[in-house]
Amino acid sequence: MLRYVVSRILIMIPTVLAVIIIVFALSRMMPGDPVRTILGSNYTEAQYKEMSERMGLDKPYVVQLGNYLYNLVVKHDFGISYTTSRPVLDDLRSRMKVTFLIGTLSCLLTSCIAIPLGIISAVRQNSVMDYGVSFLSILMAALPNFWVALMCIILFCLRLGWLPATAALGGWRGYILPVVCNGTLSIAVTTRQLRSSMLDVVSQDYERTARAKGLSERQTIINHALKNALLPILPVLGTQFSMIIGGSVVIENIFSVPGMGSKLVNSINGRDYNTVLAITILISVFSIVVLLLVDIVSAFIDPRVKAEFASRGKKRRLPRTGEVASGR
Repeated sequence: MLRYVVSRILIMIPTVLAVIIIVFALSRMMPGDPVRTILGSNYTEAQYKEMSERMGLDKPYVVQLGNYLYNLVVKHDFGISYTTSRPVLDDLRSRMKVTFLIGTLSCLLTSCIAIPLGIISAVRQNSVMDYGVSFLSILMAALPNFWVALMCIILFCLRLGWLPATAALGGWRGYILPVVCNGTLSIAVTTRQLRSSMLDVVSQDYERTARAKGLSERQTIINHALKNALLPILPVLGTQFSMIIGGSVVIENIFSVPGMGSKLVNSINGRDYNTVLAITILISVFSIVVLLLVDIVSAFIDPRVKAEFASRGKKRRLPRTGEVASGR
């Protein structure tokens, strides 16, 4: 098991490195010039050259990439923002909390809604409840979250006046719609996955044995079926959590949430390379870490994974044929 955990951690290193290199290259391919964006329209050639040297943009691409990787790995420095002239990490500290808070609340909302719906849909298969949950899940998966967000603003903010349209002006009430709209797709996907997993588990022999022993349907579902059905759902929840964090770019801009998503769009428009890189790297690393933790937790709680690695260890410890013949 320790070898599995170490191997999964080692895989993170080239993955993160590949993300940094790809995003760094794409940021340099963006149209526009950050130097001209900062200087404006009235500048001399000497001013342009001086600013390029100060920002390090006069050096070749490979040198810029090497300097960025050195500062990031050794000094843990994401650089200076071109628009605010402050360290990028200082600009993102408060915004990271907002983005991760919305993502966490959206994931909790997904679990609280999708798990009961998936269980009910599987237990009452081919019933009106099952058809209703399936229809609702397909509808939520088909509608893009930005369209759902706009419709929610029209209904709950403009027509009914129950909630504020922007998070910046509504206090905690301003975060209700961003959390709900950010989790619609995850609720649909998790509900469908749990329904399929529950249907597979309910048809197993040990479920019929539990019923034959006199256990009630509720005890059978909660104590036996749900525990095994949730094992395949853990990777799904981890993936959905990562998608929620990455998808916050759209939701944060619609609801004017002061998070990393809205900052990313503003940085792209302002050609702020360092901030774009930092946000993308942070979201990517967070997603990779979440998936790593999900894999490790699944390996510890799933007896099939434990048995697989135990059998691999025994195979490695088996003596060779020559060693057995020689009596070693």
